[in-house]
Amino acid sequence: MKVKNLSKQVIIDQKQIPRCTLRSLTTSEVIELNNI
Repeated sequence: MKVKNLSKQVIIDQKQIPRCTLRSLTTSEVIELNNI
């Protein structure tokens, strides 16, 4: 559940970023969350 909340915040923050970059960042964010 915490991961879902974080992902929502990431998506909100990344709305200002181009979608291609957004996808790359979301992938990195997911990897970092999984490492945690």
